[in-house]
Amino acid sequence: MTFDEKCDKFAHSYIYIGIVAFISIFGWYFDSLNITYICMACLLVLTPFLTKDIKTLLIFLPFGMTGFRHFFFFNSIPIQIFIVGGALILSLLIYIIRYIRTPNKDKFKINIISYSLIGFGIICLLATLVRNIFYNEAAFIDYQEYYNISYGYLTSVAIIALALFSVLITNMNDYKNDNSIFERIFYVFGLYLLLQLVIAGFEGEFSLKPYSRIGWCDKNTMAMAIEFCLPFLAYIFSKNYKRFDSFIIMALLILYIMMGDSRGGQVTTFLMCFLLLYLIVIRLKHKFVIYFSLIILGALSALILYFTIPTLKASIDRLFDRGMDVTGRDIFWGWIIDYTYKTPSHILFGGSPSYLFEAWPPFAEQFYGAGINNDGVLLCHNTFMTAMAACGTLGVIFMAYHFVEAGVGIFKHAGERKLELLILLFYGFVHGMIDNTFFNPLFMVPYIFILSCYTKCFKEIV
Repeated sequence: MTFDEKCDKFAHSYIYIGIVAFISIFGWYFDSLNITYICMACLLVLTPFLTKDIKTLLIFLPFGMTGFRHFFFFNSIPIQIFIVGGALILSLLIYIIRYIRTPNKDKFKINIISYSLIGFGIICLLATLVRNIFYNEAAFIDYQEYYNISYGYLTSVAIIALALFSVLITNMNDYKNDNSIFERIFYVFGLYLLLQLVIAGFEGEFSLKPYSRIGWCDKNTMAMAIEFCLPFLAYIFSKNYKRFDSFIIMALLILYIMMGDSRGGQVTTFLMCFLLLYLIVIRLKHKFVIYFSLIILGALSALILYFTIPTLKASIDRLFDRGMDVTGRDIFWGWIIDYTYKTPSHILFGGSPSYLFEAWPPFAEQFYGAGINNDGVLLCHNTFMTAMAACGTLGVIFMAYHFVEAGVGIFKHAGERKLELLILLFYGFVHGMIDNTFFNPLFMVPYIFILSCYTKCFKEIV
């Protein structure tokens, strides 16, 4: 094995991913952005010298978005974030240079979500132009000072840039390295999340609901981060039943979600469990007998845990007590529907992405009281409502098309990983009905990165 091959193998290894995770957990534990992001910036610049496989950039994304304890708004972004952002851009440029210098490059390719991503970005830009030209006025009369159409342009450009980045990943992807790095990343990330939960729990005198001390998340965001890991952990176990460690991590993470009072997380994870179990047994003989036996065993285990863990019992009881209560979401969903459909000129393009920014102050005052920082963005706690707010009816249509394009693309092109990725898509869709998934960077960026590594023919619309 040559030196370059050894470096490439190291960059794809559990050890390298573990180093990034250790830096992040260390910086998070000591509440030091310098430790987390300065060290991470150094590794970001080093990575393209170790390997030409651009998939390794994904290592830094989940850990980089979860390595801090104090939340910040747009007007208070710390300088360390700009430093690590600059390192990411530099790393990407090095990858591009290495790609350009590579002989015998393949022809230009698109991926299984290219059309819907690019299309949604274009619709966002058109919505901003239409609002700027034809109804350039605030959506909330009492909060006119927070309307700024430039936010619409900036967001549209960011979405288009993300779509183009997705295509760039597709064309620069090193197909000689298979996609097993994704399982390694989210195995380590799942272990990392579990460690954060345990540490925060001990800091709270053995509290089993430690989310307030973690910092970068609330209970809903933590649930979404955990759910992202579950298909990859199940896939590892399905490939090698000696990897019982992955099953234990998965089970503990599921238990934390069920104790965590995130109703979206609880319902989504409950439904995911049926798919995760099927993924685990899919390669076995008599898989359906084993599958239904495991469902019965799982139900009995869940019942025992329900009566023996008071925190779990209280959380499940709360889920049933709250029922279909959407905790005020219907209020701002009503704002979006009224704004889009009560005025005919708004029906097609809605309020543009700038609506998401101007809706934050009235939302913050309605639900958190006066005085909260007004430099935020309202992601509407529903994938289709967010699409409607940003791009009107056309936004909803393109979001629906995205699910069709992604689902068909995964089924046709993801090979043995198609069930794993379909579970990931299922989680994003279901949890996205009451929380932010597809417009949350913690979900959206890794999701796009992963699906960008699967190509399709130009003629395939879906």
